[in-house]
Parts: sequence; C-alpha cells; structure tokens
Amino acid sequence: MENKSRSPDSEPIYYEISPRIVLGLRILGLVTVAMVVLAFIFTLVQAAHNHVFYMLTCNIILTSLVGLTNVYWYWKGQLAPEKHWYMLLLGFVIIWQCIATDIYVFHGRTEPQITTEATTAQMTTLTTTAKH
Repeated sequence: MENKSRSPDSEPIYYEISPRIVLGLRILGLVTVAMVVLAFIFTLVQAAHNHVFYMLTCNIILTSLVGLTNVYWYWKGQLAPEKHWYMLLLGFVIIWQCIATDIYVFHGRTEPQITTEATTAQMTTLTTTAKH
C-alpha cells in the first residue's frame, strides 16, 4: 500500500502570518469581488447606450483574471505567505480601477462626439512694422 501522507511543504503554510492579516485579506477579497461584479454590471448596462463601454468590460475581465491567478498562486503557496502586502496592493488596485470605471461610466461622455460638418480654416496674416 502506498503512503499517501503529505509532506509539510506540499500545503500552504498560514501560521507564519497573523490571523488578523488572513481575515483582512479575506475581507478585502470579498470587497474586491463585490466591486468587480458591480462594475461589470454597470458597464454592461451602460454599453447599450455607448459601445465604448464594452472595452471597459473587457478591461475589468482581464484585470480580474490577473487577480484570480495571483490569488490562486498565493493560495497554493507559490507566493510566499509574507507576500500578503502584494495581495493587499493588488486588491486595492482592482478596487481603484472599479471605482474609476464606475465614475467614468456614469459621469463621462455618454455619446461619442461625431461631427458631420466640414470645417474650413481661414488664413490670417500678421504684419509687423519695424520702427527705426
């Protein structure tokens, strides 16, 4: 029969950092997920009026995938437990992006500025006279 016991190095080690930091990371993760979901919904709803907002939706999706990849690496132990500051920074950056996206979606230009009239430039000349 094969010995299926795991070595202590095969699992992530959480006892190296404070339980308060672990709790803080989990709360930040929940807030980040809530902000991403809200920003995703807001951009999709507003994209019906302005198709440029689909690009913001793609940006949120890509940033979320990067964040989820880093969370997975941290959870599996591929990032050292003392790198909790990096996870905090990543969470705050994603929250900041969601806030900026929400502000732009609701307070930015809603209609693209398209002009159909041709504009002509008038030439003006400036003459100077020299006094001697």
